[in-house]
Amino acid sequence: MNNGPALSVVMPVYNAEGFVHEALESILKQTFKDFEFIIVDDGSTDKTGEILLEYAQRDDRIRLYTQENSGLIASLNRYCRVAKGRYIARMDADDISLPTRFEKQFRFLEGRPDIGVLGTWIRDMDPKGTLHTVWPVPTDPAVIRWFLMFGNCIAHASVMMRRDVLERAGYYRPKALHVEDYDLWIRVSELTGVANYPEVLVYYRLSDDSVSGRNRDLQEHHARELRRRFMADVPGMYRAYAAKVPLTREQKAEIALDAIRRLWFERKWFRVFQFLPDIMSLHAIKKSLSVGAWVIKSRGRISR
Repeated sequence: MNNGPALSVVMPVYNAEGFVHEALESILKQTFKDFEFIIVDDGSTDKTGEILLEYAQRDDRIRLYTQENSGLIASLNRYCRVAKGRYIARMDADDISLPTRFEKQFRFLEGRPDIGVLGTWIRDMDPKGTLHTVWPVPTDPAVIRWFLMFGNCIAHASVMMRRDVLERAGYYRPKALHVEDYDLWIRVSELTGVANYPEVLVYYRLSDDSVSGRNRDLQEHHARELRRRFMADVPGMYRAYAAKVPLTREQKAEIALDAIRRLWFERKWFRVFQFLPDIMSLHAIKKSLSVGAWVIKSRGRISR
């Protein structure tokens, strides 16, 4: 019987003295209280260590670990194994979780045993804390599996996942450097449902000093290669996917509309007409237009 907390929050930190205070406060002030907060000081050389130690002395939910710099993947794999909770939530040291994030994700997962990984909608935030674009990423598991064939639509720092699902998937793979989360979601989607909570619950800081900022060129290169490989036969992929995965009329309409968007922006508009029969549900079109617009502007920025 598991006598530990319901949730383990895992947050590796490296040289984040300018932002980590806000991240810490946002976790410690969650309305959901039954968690341990595993913080890993990954060899910071600024004042991050002092800040973390001060917080650890004030709140006994914090389990603070210090190590030589090992990188994100090694830190996550080591300390997700240390976690005692039934669920593991990710957090980055420069982001902000809204107060009800854990409460809403936990309640959702408790009621949906078919879902193993749950992200949320996010909102961009610049280094000064000014809020910008909202990213209403897809929420339906069947639609997300389609989107994952083209790029990442799960914000890593917004995720809460079942610990046993992470174990079954084999954790993060070191060879998937800078796309370790995207690689994990693809593997997890073969084992369980992957969903997004349809509400902004994380403010996602954009900074050239973040992991995604420092490796944006490499991430965009991977995204371009992925798009080039799959865009060669979007209609064929759509037919194969619809045959493989049982889809409701609304799901089929949302995926078909996404296929049309991708073909249109690849200047292959003349191939869109074959999808028209599957987008005739006006309700589905309305939902798809509001949820799917992020694809046009994302360019792989969700991945961190």
